[in-house]
Amino acid sequence: MKRIIISLIIPVACILTGMAQNNLDALRYSQSFIGGTARSMGMGGAFGALGGDFTSMSINPAGIGMYRAKEFTITPTLRYNMTNTTFLGNQIDDTRYNLNLNNIGIVFSFPLRESSGWKFLNLGVGYNSLDNYYQDVVMEGVNNNSSLLDYYVWDGTFGNNGTGYFYDELNSFGTGLAWDTWLISESDSTGLNYGSVLNDYGNRDYVFGQNQRRVIRSNGTKGEYLISLGTNYNDKLYLGLSIGVTRVDFFQEMGHTEEDPNGTVPDLDNFYYYYRLNTRGTGFTFKLGATYRPVEFLRIGAAVHIPTFYKMEDDFYSYMEAKYDTPRDTTGSISYSAESPDGYYEYELNTPFKFIGSAAFQIQKFAVISADYEYINYSTARLKDGSDGYNFTDENDVIDNILRPTHNIRLGAEFRVGMFMLRGGYAHYGKPYVADEMNANSKYDFITGGFGLRTRSFFIDLGYQYGLHQEKYLMYNMEELEEAELDSHPSKVMLTFGYRF
Repeated sequence: MKRIIISLIIPVACILTGMAQNNLDALRYSQSFIGGTARSMGMGGAFGALGGDFTSMSINPAGIGMYRAKEFTITPTLRYNMTNTTFLGNQIDDTRYNLNLNNIGIVFSFPLRESSGWKFLNLGVGYNSLDNYYQDVVMEGVNNNSSLLDYYVWDGTFGNNGTGYFYDELNSFGTGLAWDTWLISESDSTGLNYGSVLNDYGNRDYVFGQNQRRVIRSNGTKGEYLISLGTNYNDKLYLGLSIGVTRVDFFQEMGHTEEDPNGTVPDLDNFYYYYRLNTRGTGFTFKLGATYRPVEFLRIGAAVHIPTFYKMEDDFYSYMEAKYDTPRDTTGSISYSAESPDGYYEYELNTPFKFIGSAAFQIQKFAVISADYEYINYSTARLKDGSDGYNFTDENDVIDNILRPTHNIRLGAEFRVGMFMLRGGYAHYGKPYVADEMNANSKYDFITGGFGLRTRSFFIDLGYQYGLHQEKYLMYNMEELEEAELDSHPSKVMLTFGYRF
């Protein structure tokens, strides 16, 4: 089973990097871009020391200790991701929208005996968004150097640790479908060497010039359901803990088309490959945090997040069809199709530890400035316990070698005039790949802003986040293939309604 999954890595490249599936899974579900309320997002998400906002329970749970009243918040959010793709000299733009819930939560505040020094015991229950996977990517161009079929030829000839596969051993989710639709065939009598229709199955030199088009559509979210408990000692020391249940839902489908509308490539008219992946997972984590106020205008916070322990399951399916200029077999047909069985695989994933240090400065009642520093070492993520007994040793070695520690920074400011607040912020999420990887310079930056209106019992906040992210993508791993360049802008508009009681 695992060989099937690994051999899908290169042609599918589910997360638009062309990297191996193992580090894609580890990185995708280890990275978090904490959502929450419009107030926190307007300030770049820098709420580790500031507290008093439901978002802080996913960053530094000591923030719940700063509540002095009960509070309910809900944050509907419009998200959109604009992606510009450059491939073989062509640029194509696409935008994906979705409406969902960034946050919903309630906090209960219980006064304690003043004489003890412990002033409040607070309980919070709710949900914060951690990531959003909605994105559409389209790339297209005329390729004069290679084809997806080159990968299938390579897999049939050199897969299986270099020994190749007989036709009845070919991966039924990729290379085997190319065999069943006459896109590849044996090039000699050994049954272990293959050619494609682009070189007449080994009888001539390769002829390219086909138009390639790939469309990738991704859906899904990652969110955290929280129970948080915090307390306040003499308005100086705040302690908190959060127990989180994280839910992952990721869906991606990819359609790859190569066609020869001008008759440049002998024999082939077109072929189409479709792949679908649906990943679901539930994870459990635990967070501890503390915030200290040494003087009235300064708060210093620290938090640690233990790994999230996920139980994951993948459903996957693929389909291929091909059309030729002349029949490929004795039936006289020029069109062929084949589909895979329904694939299913279970495994576990442990994400890395996360450490957060924070500071917030109060300038009388006029302004607040806050900052978070976050350290996470993605190379310590681990895949485990495949449902067929597979132990992921090779995949975890790859994670060790190509992922690295990152340093994330969030900055925010809020200015208050009476009942009105104006906010701005910036967040930087560092490069997770080592220096010699294709996406070594890939990172995320977010520019944020917003404003709010607050009364004694009711508040409403509007927040905006504009993202910048660049990465490179390989349709398949062939030296002759040009990398596609993706310039995306994951952004959102948030509106929080809150009520104190």
